[in-house]
Amino acid sequence: MHAEDLSKISDMISSLIALTKRTDQAEIRFLHQKGYYIWTMLNLSMVHDDLGKPNYLIFQLKDIDERIKNRQLIKAQNSRLQNFAHIISHNLRSHSGNIHALAEMAINEPELEEKNHLMAMVKNTSSRLLETLENLNEIVKMQQQYPVATSVIMVEKEVKRVLDILAASITQCNAVIELDIPYQEEVIFNPAYFESIIINLVTNAIKYKHPQRDPLIKLTMRCTEGFKQLIITDNGIGIDLTLHKDKIFRLYKTFHHHPDSRGVGLYLVKQQIEELGGSISVESRIDDGTRFILSFPNKDLQI
Repeated sequence: MHAEDLSKISDMISSLIALTKRTDQAEIRFLHQKGYYIWTMLNLSMVHDDLGKPNYLIFQLKDIDERIKNRQLIKAQNSRLQNFAHIISHNLRSHSGNIHALAEMAINEPELEEKNHLMAMVKNTSSRLLETLENLNEIVKMQQQYPVATSVIMVEKEVKRVLDILAASITQCNAVIELDIPYQEEVIFNPAYFESIIINLVTNAIKYKHPQRDPLIKLTMRCTEGFKQLIITDNGIGIDLTLHKDKIFRLYKTFHHHPDSRGVGLYLVKQQIEELGGSISVESRIDDGTRFILSFPNKDLQI
């Protein structure tokens, strides 16, 4: 039997010996004669002698490997569908919000030159929205595939594209963005997921800016053992990790009293990067900003 299931069987046997149960049942992995583990439904019974003492055990195994794999597949598909729904509601709101803000700024701008500049930004942001919709359409097409399809992403180029989408929000709060990403740096990832991750983390940095200073958001790239890391640092109000570290990536958990807080963004980021073999960690202190470290599997390891 699989090492991880030994304690489960031990507990079953203990219950039978103690006469708290006559039979017991559990899903247990056993080693197939061909060298791989399969899931079984184990029915375990204890036979007692005439004096009522435990005599011997009867193991009955039923192969349920296909059922378990189907269940795991359905769970993964449901998770991806939920992920997709969050992308639709969260990311498209960012696009539409920025287009609306730029349009209002253009309408109220008296200077013709600046008005034309703002309208050009509206056009650019709407073009980015069309690109996002195309990426989302690709996700719809591949919902029946597993794992999620990936492609080569030029990190600096894609980050700049997302910053164009968020141009209105960046301008309105006087945010300064600093990039330290080599232009040739690339990762293998899903384009819609990558856009979603950057939108969520940059909008969070803007949303939770410090009231006494303009936002400063830095995006840097570095390589470590087996991973490429994108680090997003801000100078915002920070998060009290002594209170919230275990809850920070949970769904519907919020840590500040902001009217736009939904508790979805960080949950979504974690789901997306972990689904494709990466990870995310956070460092933060109250009034001293936050740093998110995104680790993407190295390209050479994925091929």
